[in-house]
Amino acid sequence: MAPEYDQAWLNLGFCYERLNRPQDAVGAWQRAVEINPDSEAARHSLVVVLRDLGRSDEAALHDAWLKRNGGKAGADLN
Repeated sequence: MAPEYDQAWLNLGFCYERLNRPQDAVGAWQRAVEINPDSEAARHSLVVVLRDLGRSDEAALHDAWLKRNGGKAGADLN
């Protein structure tokens, strides 16, 4: 109903995560970041799940963004 509402994509990612569907969670959180590049929650979630999936290079991009932009979440993951 609101495809450009980043919070809905963020929440969808959390639902997928709870259902043990990490690839789907990644897609939802990536969409949230596309809509709202300043979403610390989506970027933090991406860092965690991408690292768990062995996609460290992709995770590092979001982690670096968090660190550059004062996101406490990035520093907490090291």
